[in-house]
Amino acid sequence: MYSIKYLLIITMKSILCALLAFGCLLLSACDQSQSAAAPAPDPNAQAGGYVDVVNYNHLRSYRYTLRDWTNKNQQEIGGGIIWPLSAGGNVNCCIQLPKQWHAGLKLRVDWQEDDQITRKMVGNNLTVLDVPQYSEPGNLYISMLPDSQIELVVSKVEPGHPEWPGKIKQTPWDYCVATAGRKACKAAIPKTFSVVESKGFCTYLKRIGEDMALCDSAMRSCMEGFEDQELCTQTLWGEERQE
Repeated sequence: MYSIKYLLIITMKSILCALLAFGCLLLSACDQSQSAAAPAPDPNAQAGGYVDVVNYNHLRSYRYTLRDWTNKNQQEIGGGIIWPLSAGGNVNCCIQLPKQWHAGLKLRVDWQEDDQITRKMVGNNLTVLDVPQYSEPGNLYISMLPDSQIELVVSKVEPGHPEWPGKIKQTPWDYCVATAGRKACKAAIPKTFSVVESKGFCTYLKRIGEDMALCDSAMRSCMEGFEDQELCTQTLWGEERQE
């Protein structure tokens, strides 16, 4: 005959197994209930994002206005200046895009470009573009390509990122250096060093016996802006600026 202790152990194991089996049935029922209760995705759901700009032209800046072409009133949803070699970060608020992309999404872009002689915005250009297909919504980029072609890009990352979906994968700076050379690209960027204000600066310091470390600092600033040794030397060591 089995001992009472052995029978108690067998009985407890049977009870535990029954409880575990019952718990699994309850969890399975809950999962099925939750799965059945999950709502279907809303095809009209929207996601918010920003309007940003990218400019692959180092000799052109643009003024643009972005409008919703599908809206009866063609509501304005963004606008501003696109400076040469803009690489994202100049955001305008805001734009709503469907969480699920669908065909027929269109935006209108009106733009002018600067005249290289008068430095004024000229021309009145207009184009209507399809919003490109995307797997998930992000920010909307207006990308100015060479020859003033315009591309719309929807992305969560900026140019240069491995997942950037634009036609040109590089940043505007890297693309410019590869196609036009570093010197030309550097010359296109707004400068903090003023050639006019700094004319003859080192000549002046030497004349009055001032610390020439200031001259060295000015030379570094000039080279950072222009990368032109001859220009910087002639500017700083030339004839002193007349007030």
